Amino acid sequence: MGRRPHFLTPYVVVLHAAKKANKSNKYAVCRACISIIGKDEAYKLKFTNTKKECARHIKNCPNFAQKYSSQQIAKLLDDAAKDGAKSK
Repeated sequence: MGRRPHFLTPYVVVLHAAKKANKSNKYAVCRACISIIGKDEAYKLKFTNTKKECARHIKNCPNFAQKYSSQQIAKLLDDAAKDGAKSK
């Protein structure tokens, strides 16, 4: 049985078939990137599926900023910080 999904999981696609990022974590791709730049290009931007890496991607992703309001992004990043996922 795997781990429970974190609260940022609805914003990413977890790559189950791809090689794992490390022993414990799978890769993920941003849903906003997939919808704006296409699946093939978005998959080139994959990142480790951890709260910290998801928050970092959300903070720096121009596609996410295009799809979601700055208030929504700020709330997600605030929730991530409160949950212990510090984005750089």
